[in-house]
Amino acid sequence: MATKTSKYQVMASQIVELVGGKDNIRACTNCMTRLRINLKDKGLVELEQLQKLPGCIKTQWVNDQLQVVIGPQIGSVYREVQEIIGPTEGAPEEGAAQKKGLAARLLDVLSGIFLPVIPGIAGAGMLKAIIALLKALGLVAEDSYTFQLFNMMADCIFYFLPFFLAVSSAKIFKTNSCLAVALAAALVHPTLLNLATAGEVTSISFFGLPVRVVNYTYSVIPIVLGVWVLSYVYRVVDRYMPDVMKVIFTPTVVLLIMIPLELVVLGPLGSYAGSLLTSFMTWLFSINAFAAGFVMSLIRPITVMTGMHQAFTPVVFQNLAELGYDMLLPTMFMSTMAQFGATAAMYFKTRKKEEKTLVVSASFSAIMGITEPALYGVLIRYKKAFAAACIGGALGGGYISMTHFHLLSFASSSIVSLPLYFQSNVPNVLIAMAISIVSAFVIAMVLEKPHTEEQSLTEEV
Repeated sequence: MATKTSKYQVMASQIVELVGGKDNIRACTNCMTRLRINLKDKGLVELEQLQKLPGCIKTQWVNDQLQVVIGPQIGSVYREVQEIIGPTEGAPEEGAAQKKGLAARLLDVLSGIFLPVIPGIAGAGMLKAIIALLKALGLVAEDSYTFQLFNMMADCIFYFLPFFLAVSSAKIFKTNSCLAVALAAALVHPTLLNLATAGEVTSISFFGLPVRVVNYTYSVIPIVLGVWVLSYVYRVVDRYMPDVMKVIFTPTVVLLIMIPLELVVLGPLGSYAGSLLTSFMTWLFSINAFAAGFVMSLIRPITVMTGMHQAFTPVVFQNLAELGYDMLLPTMFMSTMAQFGATAAMYFKTRKKEEKTLVVSASFSAIMGITEPALYGVLIRYKKAFAAACIGGALGGGYISMTHFHLLSFASSSIVSLPLYFQSNVPNVLIAMAISIVSAFVIAMVLEKPHTEEQSLTEEV
């Protein structure tokens, strides 16, 4: 254990040094596989030396943010980096953010909001897979308290998703996190929730103002929209509130403004926006399900490499909240399986033992749902294998979409999530997986030439 810690400390120290030192780091966060570093001076970064660090899979600039792809051990490295740099100034300055395009700024916001929540969501998704497996094997009766409590464990993060998003949104929008959580609590309070569940009324009155009765559990857009507006309201109220009254009356006034505004305007507006988004995706898949699934899976590796895949996360949750199922996750899963197939094919194309070890490791990570080691360590260097992964995923994604397969709950794109996929349409899931893996494997084997002892995956090609 001491050796592993020492290794991560050394790597973290080297990363900090090569990005210009801790004083050059404005903010540092992490996702499932990569460090995301915002810097004061990009010119101080020694990118080539950073790329050569042992354990560093890939370095890249995305929207002026330095991303260091490390892999599954990212958590250990990130903790050591945080120990070195200590508290940072936070997100990029407003002026710097305004220099970016609207799409880039939106992606930054989405990434910042959802990345902190993803580990909890991934864990809850695994719990759902476990309970689905227990149910399929008949080991737990659905009417037992054991099943109900296990289901509660698996569902609590999704059910109370507005709370988790409130905290991460407050950090991104730089506002009071307690008040943000209060907004989430207002959305899912039993008073409103019971009315929505009963379904007897669609609107109630608050001092003559109409409050649309909506079930906001599992929702995404309403709370994010609410916290965004809260950030401005809080600043204005706090600016004009006398210092002696701020502790009590600033939150009082903010809540008096924000909760009615949220219930009357922002919540329904976010709900309508989410419904439109869901309707658009449903319409897209209803026109030509094969083409929609084909395209979504085809571009998946590219969106992961550019960070644009985060834009689809709120769409997935909105689909689950609005429809009770999602059609995007299966296409992502088939893309992951194809990346596994194409990466595995490279085992037979290289002769060097160390490269075979790299391929085996990347293949295992890919089938477990972590595709960055495969993408950056193997596929990005074998261009034809990368194309094979895209095509294989597209074929599998097109097929699974053509069968109108719907996933009933969130699941990671991992082989361990199969119990959730096997709750319905098992033959089609197996066929789609076979199409993705086999086609990507075969295409990569046909297109890629064998690599000799002198050639190396670690060399630039």
